[in-house]
Order: sequence, then structure tokens, then C-alpha cells
Amino acid sequence: MKYLVAKNAIKNSVANIFTTKYALDEVVKKIGSIKNANVIPHGIDSEFMTKKINYDISESSLKVIYVSPMLDYKNHKYLISALNNLTTKKKVYAYFIGGGDLSFINKLKAQSINNKGNKFHFSGFLKREEVYNLTKSCDIAVFLSSVECFGITLLEYMRMGMPIICSSESSLPETLQDGGILVNPKDSKSIINAITDLEMNKNKRLSISDKAYMNSTKYSWNNTAYKTYSILNKIYKTL
Repeated sequence: MKYLVAKNAIKNSVANIFTTKYALDEVVKKIGSIKNANVIPHGIDSEFMTKKINYDISESSLKVIYVSPMLDYKNHKYLISALNNLTTKKKVYAYFIGGGDLSFINKLKAQSINNKGNKFHFSGFLKREEVYNLTKSCDIAVFLSSVECFGITLLEYMRMGMPIICSSESSLPETLQDGGILVNPKDSKSIINAITDLEMNKNKRLSISDKAYMNSTKYSWNNTAYKTYSILNKIYKTL
């Protein structure tokens, strides 16, 4: 019933707005052609957000961050497995920022226990400024979601110029483009290879971080508002 209601609403609308081409294409696959379909991505609020400056990695530690609600389809468990199976001699510090079901979080905490001395921090929700500052203090930012119509967290990583490891699924490659390393989010070996690549290669960290930052600059709420207003104004003139 919900599917039919949504289908009829889309088919009978004077215009439709999607945040990514991926989202548009997925809907078209389900219901067929859509009249007056438009892709207008989210913008980004840059308050408290500045570009990362230091891309050196400590000789003794490696810091990885994943900002996301703690949900199964976000694939935290594959990142935990990857981090505990790295061949690096460095001590790994992993920061998981976001809330979620307590029983699920406890399962992840149990999985994270290791004999390598790696430290996993489950911080729950933090204030935006705290999240941004912690993110920039880390060496690698990870986003491994299997399903996203638009990844706001990914875009924020990009605006901060982070070295990014990202899921190759759903809309995420469309947003990231060449600004990071794409991996199978459910393949720990793929994640291990990507982390090792960035750990060992400063030039690559610098290169993809600069690309990510530049790719992020085309996203703004001013652009989003302007494009949305233009569509609404066009519709109004036809009524």
C-alpha cells in the first residue's frame, strides 16, 4: 500500500526533486519514467568546519574515525574486523561517533576487544564542533554505509579535506568521485588494503584529500536554495 501511494504521488506530481542521480535512477527502475524530474543535492553548513592541515601520521599510532548512527547497514563490524587484523605495528585508535540501539552497540564493543592494544571509543552523540575537531585530529575518515540516498557525513569529511575510505555502494561514489578510496563495505580485506595504502602513502593522502575538498566546494545551501526556487518559480508560471 505504501509503495502504491508513493508511486501515485510521484507519477502525479508536477515536479520531482531527488538529492542524487542514483536516487532518481533507482526510482525510475521501480516505477518507470518520471515527468519533470530534477536532481538537487543537499548543501553543507560550513560553520565550525575548516580544512585539515596536518597529514603526517605518528610513528606509534594510527587514528581512524567513523561518524554514523550505529546501525547494522552502516557496516561497523567489518571496519572493526579490519582494524584488528591490520599488519601495522602501530597502535590503532578508532572513534565511533553516533548513537543507536544499545544492544547492538554492546555487540560491537564485544567484537572490538583485542589483544593488540588497539583502543575503540564509542562516543555516542557529540556537539558538531566536537565532531569536526575530533575528525580533523584523525588520520583517516571512514564511511561504509550500504544504503544512502545522499551521504551528508561523507560530504562533511570532504569539506574538511580528510583522507577518506568510502563504501562503493548506493549514491556515495557519485558524491565522492575521485576524492577517496572506494571499497566493498562488507569485505574486511578490501578495507584493510585501503587503510594500509593510506597509512603508507602520504602523497596519496594529500592527493585524494585535496580532490575531496575541491569536489565539496560545489555543494552549498545557496546553490540548493537557488535551484529549488528556480523549479518552484517555473512551476508557478505554468499554473
